[in-house]
Amino acid sequence: MKLRKNSTFLLLIIFSILLSSCSQLPFNPMAYNKKPNTDIGGPDVEEPTDPDTGVPTDPENDPFKDPEYSDPNKHFSASKFDPWEIRSSFAGNNSPTFSFANGSWVGGNASKNEYKKGGPNSSGGGYSITGVTYYLYKDKNPLFSPSSSYNNGEHGERMKRFYFYRFTGKGGGIQWLDNMLIAVDRYTKLVFAFAIPTKYNHVLGQKVPVAWGAVDTRVNNGKYKFYEYDPVGIVKENGSIELYSWYKSAMGSGNYNPIIGSPDREVATYGKAGRSPYYTLASATTGDDFKDIAKSKEYLFRTATAGRSDILDAFSFSMDAKTLTHREERWRGKGTKEFNYTHSKTINKHKAIYSSSWGSTITVNIRDNGKEVYIDEYKYKGRIDFNDPGPRFPDRVKAKTFRGSGYTYTFNYNGSEIKLSNGKTYYLTWRDNGNYAVYVHNYIAKNHWGVNIRDHNGVVDGRITWTLTSWASPSTTPPTDAWYSPANLVE
Repeated sequence: MKLRKNSTFLLLIIFSILLSSCSQLPFNPMAYNKKPNTDIGGPDVEEPTDPDTGVPTDPENDPFKDPEYSDPNKHFSASKFDPWEIRSSFAGNNSPTFSFANGSWVGGNASKNEYKKGGPNSSGGGYSITGVTYYLYKDKNPLFSPSSSYNNGEHGERMKRFYFYRFTGKGGGIQWLDNMLIAVDRYTKLVFAFAIPTKYNHVLGQKVPVAWGAVDTRVNNGKYKFYEYDPVGIVKENGSIELYSWYKSAMGSGNYNPIIGSPDREVATYGKAGRSPYYTLASATTGDDFKDIAKSKEYLFRTATAGRSDILDAFSFSMDAKTLTHREERWRGKGTKEFNYTHSKTINKHKAIYSSSWGSTITVNIRDNGKEVYIDEYKYKGRIDFNDPGPRFPDRVKAKTFRGSGYTYTFNYNGSEIKLSNGKTYYLTWRDNGNYAVYVHNYIAKNHWGVNIRDHNGVVDGRITWTLTSWASPSTTPPTDAWYSPANLVE
């Protein structure tokens, strides 16, 4: 590089390069728009006192074990990340572009699960970056020691889905650069920022970051892990990385502090920025004991009362428990209704008041260590571990017609009667266990017949069958004998 003019001009070039490169860490003003709550110091040496604090022990509440977020083949196979080498460049305004290219890595520091590879020249802030070397850290956050409890044990299991990236090089062939880039969740394919400046130099009146630390310990007093903050992008199957617009426009602002947006947003995905799927971890407390127990939980129940058992009731709390949604799902996909309630008052850690826009108020109780919800006003009782038996028999067949060989069977509006095409009528007796019921034709003669219902050819409750003969009482009519005279649902 040929230097001209005077030494002041040279310094301006060097520090311009330094400024542009050091502001390339992927944080944005929209998600990182507050003054960083960081300890300004040297390299990050602080470890979390207990990285497993707040990690749910109940698999039902652990997003790392949720089938939607624990599939390594979600969108595409996680194995594609192993040969992929990362590439990075930065426009004149420091807006970044990241991507992956097929290649191979060379082993580095084995204790850190480190791999490295020389990459093509890059650019940043309008200046060239030469002598580029990219680094990959598999399953271990490089800002903590490889032997730390953060990178091992229970929390280390969570790290096994993340790959971390860094690069080094020379700006303009003069200024040494060493920047943390991004962390990638190989399962969800979401991209996260994991580092933040911990030390600055003042150069020509500018505050320039010269060392990096972990978001986990340096922001919000270590309340959240880096993966609980909003993702900054997502990886596509062809290796390109979609960075969300709010993130790209923020580069060069010098604002590095991550925040968590509204917890009621959808999880970030292709073409849509949003929340992290891991924000549901217990460490993301609301400051309200009831809400911290109820948040993100869904309770189900199905009443045993005929005439309503075809409705599955679900009570779902939002991620911050400010909203409670009562959802009614009708059997066989026949429609859903939703009723939203807003948190009004917490009585104690197990009880709160929610109100609706139409003036209704309900009292919500959380019982059995968070596994059960009870609504005082309606005596609804739902459970997280609810084992759905399905509707009672009359609600499965009400107002339905079935046609078989030589006969048509039509159930009345509530399933209590069956009219046959031969003119006979059968009446429901007391026996009913969901997919099986007993009907009587002649009370005097005690002609009790068992009727079974089951799926058929992909149709839910698509076929009924009968017992071969009548029985003297409903209690002795065996369901194992109800396999005759099949009739299929007439849609």
